[in-house]
Amino acid sequence: MAQALVTRRSSIIPDQELIVDCGATHHMLNSEHIFVSLVKTPLVKVRTGYSSSSLFSKGTGTFIIISDGKVFNLEKCLFAPRLNCNLISLLGLNKDKITINR
Repeated sequence: MAQALVTRRSSIIPDQELIVDCGATHHMLNSEHIFVSLVKTPLVKVRTGYSSSSLFSKGTGTFIIISDGKVFNLEKCLFAPRLNCNLISLLGLNKDKITINR
């Protein structure tokens, strides 16, 4: 069963939410302006849970999250402008030894 955690809106991206997704293998963001660094790449197809839909990444970059006064650099985030919401990969957080407490 897939599960996700929806975060509250922040001053960084006040018009959008971040969703922590246990099924995502990469962090994926849909807005170019929220990256602190971004390298544009040729279109790369991204596999999603919906096999009939196509999603493409147009680059990779770094996104910063600040939580409880700690700064976390999330690197190799995919820039997917057609994504409906921003996804933070729980697997990616675990690989970077970043934990989430309830």
